Amino acid sequence: MSKKRIFKKSLAIKLIHEGCELVDIQKNRKYPTYDIYVFKNNDNFQKVLAQLS
Repeated sequence: MSKKRIFKKSLAIKLIHEGCELVDIQKNRKYPTYDIYVFKNNDNFQKVLAQLS
């Protein structure tokens, strides 16, 4: 399974609302107060990400 990491919380929230599958939430090692959102990288994710960008 391919995964894609998203560093921006607002983008992650939009992806979740569009039906993308959130796999994990990790702490950012460089900036511990921030999180990294890990999504399953599939066709739907690519399509939604392209629309939001």
